[in-house]
Amino acid sequence: MVTLRDLQDQLEFKTFDSPGPSSPTIKSERMRITAAAINGAEEKCPVCNRLMKVYKRKIHAEMIIWLIELCKLTEEVGSDWHTTVEIIKCSQHLKAGGTNGTLLVHWGLIEKIPEENRAGGPAGRYRITEKGFDFLYRKGTVPERVHFFCDKVIGYSEEHVSVKQALGKRFNYQELMDA
Repeated sequence: MVTLRDLQDQLEFKTFDSPGPSSPTIKSERMRITAAAINGAEEKCPVCNRLMKVYKRKIHAEMIIWLIELCKLTEEVGSDWHTTVEIIKCSQHLKAGGTNGTLLVHWGLIEKIPEENRAGGPAGRYRITEKGFDFLYRKGTVPERVHFFCDKVIGYSEEHVSVKQALGKRFNYQELMDA
C-alpha cells in the first residue's frame, strides 16, 4: 500500500506560503487533506474546491466486454491498435459512448498508443497486452479495484477477480467469447 510520504512525492502540487504566520500553508493543508483521504475521509480542497478522496474503481462487465471485443477485433483484423469507436461498432453489447474499457490501462490489460492526434491530444488507440490475453483466456486474475487519488493510481485492492467473476451473472463468458 502507498504511504502518505510516497503519495506526497508522487503528486505534483505547487506550494505557496499563506500570508499570515498563524494561517496554515497550502503545503500543510495538502498534507492534512491527503492523510484524511487515505484514511477514508472526503473533503473539499480549500484552494481549488475539488472533492479530495480516494476513488476505488471496480472492474466490471462493460470493461470485460470491451476487452473481449478488442481481442476479437485484433484477431480478426490482424492489426493491434484500435479506437474505442471501432470496438463499439463491432459489439452487440456495448453502447455508443461506452468508454469504460479504456480504464483497463490501469490494470495493465491494455495499453494506449503513445502518439498524439492532429489536435495534439492523445491518439485514443489501444491494444491488448499479454496480461490482457492471459486474463481473457482465464490464465490469471487482476485486482478487483484500482485506487485513485488526484487522478493517479495509488494502489490496488487485495481482492482479485477472474474474468468470469468480473463479468458477473448477467453475461455468459463462453457466449461472449464465441460470438
